[in-house]
Amino acid sequence: MRPFFWDTSAFVSLVFVEPQSERASRAMAEGKTHHAWDWMAVEANAALMRRGATPAHHALLKVHLSRMHWHTLPPEALDQIIHKNRDWKLRAADAGHLFCLQLLHLVDRRFQLVSFDEEMCRAAKSDGLAVL
Repeated sequence: MRPFFWDTSAFVSLVFVEPQSERASRAMAEGKTHHAWDWMAVEANAALMRRGATPAHHALLKVHLSRMHWHTLPPEALDQIIHKNRDWKLRAADAGHLFCLQLLHLVDRRFQLVSFDEEMCRAAKSDGLAVL
């Protein structure tokens, strides 16, 4: 079992029924541990608000968020993220997610990205990171 690093695109599929929901649920069940950049909590809550989520959706999100190991990016990493994103060409938050995963991957090479964002997956693979 590998540690999984979650992107918001996959995480929200745990709350709403979407084409990739079954895949996201399998990843949640199969992962040894689940990790994310702490900004994902903001993004996931925003996604629920924008979609008009019910109280049941919010309760389910809270359960899934409680399973996560959260990681913070220090302010001094901003220049490094900007530099890396010259190659990746991702949206700002996606670059933050991928940079956070890259730091975790330096400590444990078993980390695997769980994302349904094609651009992020492509950038991760180009840097030698494993993608679910």
